Amino acid sequence: MKKIILLFTLLLFTKISISQIEVGEVDSYGRNEFIEGSYETFLKTTTIFVFSNVFEKEFYQDMLSKNWTITPYKIVDYKDFVATDYLSSKYSFCILQAFKSTAGNEYMNSRLDLYILDIDNINKKIEKTKWEKYSKEDAEHRKLSIVLDYDIDLGAIYFYPYSSLIGVPPFSSLEYGKVSDLGYKKTEMSYSTAIIPNGPYLYYMGYTQKDDIVPLKEMHEQYYNEKIHYNYEKLMLSNYIQEFNARLLEKKLCAVKEESSNSLKPLAELKNLKTATLYLPEYLKISYDGWKVNDKKMSSSEISKMLSTYKYKTAWATYAELDQKLESGEEFYYLNYTRNQSYRQFQIVNGKTGQILYKFVNNIKTMDDFDPKDKDFEAINKVISEM
Repeated sequence: MKKIILLFTLLLFTKISISQIEVGEVDSYGRNEFIEGSYETFLKTTTIFVFSNVFEKEFYQDMLSKNWTITPYKIVDYKDFVATDYLSSKYSFCILQAFKSTAGNEYMNSRLDLYILDIDNINKKIEKTKWEKYSKEDAEHRKLSIVLDYDIDLGAIYFYPYSSLIGVPPFSSLEYGKVSDLGYKKTEMSYSTAIIPNGPYLYYMGYTQKDDIVPLKEMHEQYYNEKIHYNYEKLMLSNYIQEFNARLLEKKLCAVKEESSNSLKPLAELKNLKTATLYLPEYLKISYDGWKVNDKKMSSSEISKMLSTYKYKTAWATYAELDQKLESGEEFYYLNYTRNQSYRQFQIVNGKTGQILYKFVNNIKTMDDFDPKDKDFEAINKVISEM
C-alpha cells in the first residue's frame, strides 16, 4: 500500500468530534436543532449515499436494506458522484468526506455527512453569476463551490482515523492556484481544504511545497479506497447506521459538546454482562505514542494491566470475527473505543441492535492518558456490578 499522506494531523493537535453520532444542525455552542422545514423536506427525499470502496457495494446495499428506513436511498460510487448533477429538493445526501482547517484551533474530522441542499439560495446565486467570464472548466468548479456553500446539515457519523496517516504539511505553508476563479479568497484557501467525492474540484485545488509535492488526486483516491479508520468496519458501520436511523426517526437530537460532558445513563440490559462476554476489538491493543507520533502494539503486560480491574468475561475479537457475529444475527456485546487529543471514549454496544448500553468519556491530560487504562475498565466493572 502506498503511504500517500492524507489530510490528517497529529491526534495531539487536532480537534476531532467527541460524539460519534450527531443529529441536527450544530451551532457554535454545540446545540442542535433542525432548521425550520429541513426535517420535513428530508423525509420526502431519496438519500444518495457515497461510501468508501473498502467494502463491496453488496455489503452497503444489504446494510442499508436492513437498517435505513427513514428515506428511500441510492448508493453511488465516489468516482461517479457529481454534486451538481443533483440540484433538486428531491435528494438528500449521506457522503463520506473529510475536512481540515488550521484557522484558530487546528482541527480535522472525517465523517459521513447527512444534508440537503438549500436549493432556493443555490438557484439565486447561480442566476446572479456572470458565467460568460468563466471557461467551461472554471464554470464547473465555480458552480460546485456554490453548491458546497449552501447545504443544510441534518447530522453526521464521525470516524477515528489511523494516526499513521500523518505528515501533510500545515496548510498555512501551502500555495494554491487560481483561487480567485473559484470564488475563494487566498487567505481562506491557505488554511483549509476538503476531501469530497467530486474529484475534479479537489484536484483543481492542488498545492505545492518546496520540499514536497503531495498530489491531492492520490490522497483523494487513498481516502476512498484504503482502510484508514479504526472504526469504519462492517459491524461498527452497521451499528452506526442503525443508531443514526433510529435517532432521525425519533427526531432525537444529540449535540457533540452536550453529550461529551456526561456519561450515558446505563440501560438495564447492561446487567447481562454479569454473565455474557464483552468482546474487545483487537485495535484496543494499539497504543498511541504522542512523543514519536505513531501507533504501536501494547505489550502483554500492558494489556494484562489494562484488563486487571474488569472481573467479568472478556474475549478479544478481530474485525472478521465481529463481522461474522453480525452476519449470523447473534446477540452479543462489544466495546467501541475512540480517542482524540482531549478525550478517550468508551461505548458498550449491543452488536445485533446497535443500541448503546453505556457510554463514558475520560479526559486526556498528559501524554500517558491516550491509551485505555485499568481505571476505565474498573469504571465499567463498577457500573455492571451495581446493576
